[in-house]
Amino acid sequence: MSNIVDMINTIVCKKANVDEIVKDSKIPLNCKNIIPPQVNVEIWSFLRRNVKSLDLNMQNVQRMLGNGIVPVIRLAELLSKKDPDVKELRAHTTRAMTILSSVFFEFSYSRKMILKPHLEPKYHLLCNRKEEIGEILFGDDVSKRIKQINEAQKLQGFMCRRSGSSKNFFQPQGSGAKGNFRRGQAGSQSQYSNRGMPVRGRGQGNYSRRPRRY
Repeated sequence: MSNIVDMINTIVCKKANVDEIVKDSKIPLNCKNIIPPQVNVEIWSFLRRNVKSLDLNMQNVQRMLGNGIVPVIRLAELLSKKDPDVKELRAHTTRAMTILSSVFFEFSYSRKMILKPHLEPKYHLLCNRKEEIGEILFGDDVSKRIKQINEAQKLQGFMCRRSGSSKNFFQPQGSGAKGNFRRGQAGSQSQYSNRGMPVRGRGQGNYSRRPRRY
């Protein structure tokens, strides 16, 4: 019993791979009503993109819920027999609990996605599917995660400032170190002399010409 409880507690708190189990629990043709109903085309065309995204996510959760109902139906069929196969009963029970526990997690994740637009952008990481869920939606130690995010943001800002200051550094060519020039001027000797002083080029003022020979 404890192993079953531990399995359920694990699946409802974090994302689990139940694709193979879901494939073995396809919805029968005579149970079409547990297939998620799609939105009417007349209404769907007027919905905003973010609303459509939320609904598609809920459709996926609802579809998984339908897959979780299938093994329950199989259990009911087996229990209606006089001598049901115990091995099959256990298999369908495990399959139903696994899928339905995963559905529980997906509902929690969907609630996060509904709240996400109302959080500061830097805290959107808390809505990641990989973030574990505890007795509280955003984890039992959310204050620690918020502190980690704030520290990461400060470090990122510090690194960006350092990177920006290094790009602003300028030193003319010929002074013993490589200077940072604007694009199109790097290594150009038409703008700077060997001493690092500007020289006049064409179109930049009067310059001396050689005397014309006659």
